[in-house]
Amino acid sequence: MVVAMAMGGATAYAESPFPPLAPKPADPKPPYLSQERWEAMQQPLFGGVAQTRADLERLALDFQLFDWCMNAQISDARLAPLLERAARLTGDPPTCQAVMRRLGWPRP
Repeated sequence: MVVAMAMGGATAYAESPFPPLAPKPADPKPPYLSQERWEAMQQPLFGGVAQTRADLERLALDFQLFDWCMNAQISDARLAPLLERAARLTGDPPTCQAVMRRLGWPRP
């Protein structure tokens, strides 16, 4: 996925650092939906919107986790469930180092 960012009148394009969303498994058609409506729901027109929303959700979670990882007053036991959630979303190990790597930390 490509994200466009405006910088002083110029537009820069950056590849998303997150893996694409996995395709949703096909569910059986509910009896109350017509076949035409069901087929339309299986092929959404705005797949890019869903991918962008997922990217932004993961980025917001990473920023929050980064702050918490850098705070010595927060225990590892308190961070563990939050890091597990981030690991399920990204596929990376559930560690503070993985969060920092996704955000490009430490900077050279």
